[in-house]
Amino acid sequence: MIEYKLIRSDKRKKTISLIINRKGEIIVRAPIKTSMDEIEDLLKAKKRWIEKRLSIKQTFTNNKKEFVTGENFLYLGKEYTLEFVDNHNKKGITLKNGRFLISKEDKENAKRLFIEWYKKAARELILDRLNFYKRQLGFIPSGMKITGALSRYGSCSGKNNLSFSWRLIMAPLNIIDYVIIHEICHIKEKNHGPHFWGLVESIIPDYKQRRKWLKNHRHTLSLE
Repeated sequence: MIEYKLIRSDKRKKTISLIINRKGEIIVRAPIKTSMDEIEDLLKAKKRWIEKRLSIKQTFTNNKKEFVTGENFLYLGKEYTLEFVDNHNKKGITLKNGRFLISKEDKENAKRLFIEWYKKAARELILDRLNFYKRQLGFIPSGMKITGALSRYGSCSGKNNLSFSWRLIMAPLNIIDYVIIHEICHIKEKNHGPHFWGLVESIIPDYKQRRKWLKNHRHTLSLE
């Protein structure tokens, strides 16, 4: 039996909604007069979806970082080992000889330091790749910013401002390129119709494989 929280509302007329919140709780919102049989039928119909979403959330939980010596952190798709060292002569993080080095004095600030380091690295790399592709394609964005989005790795506004999550810097370069090209193509095509995907495919013929990789590995691109 699936455990869930039921919230009834007189503002809802017909529709029943089903969500799984960040705590892994199943929430059902339904009109006041909705029968329990209807709600149970919905839960049965969505059983596979519920199990899949709960599995993803459990994977995220299992990958939660502890920021301890010997733990691995991703950068451009490769793992580097964290090490806290004495007499580290630089504030923040240094990536050297396959290791992320942080002063023992900054151990309590490790997560913040990683976020700062990732943000800086993401800004530099994504801006460089964006400049390369905009020259190639002739699609000129109005601006670019780095965000802290958890799962929306890129977006393009109606005014052609592009946004990218700093978490992307953990992914391999070809995946970062896919997200950049995806968003820069929205400058010309604002939807996800056939013309949009045809444009993306003309630039990266294997975009489907890259998109699949991002879907299957998104749980690894996190510090939470």
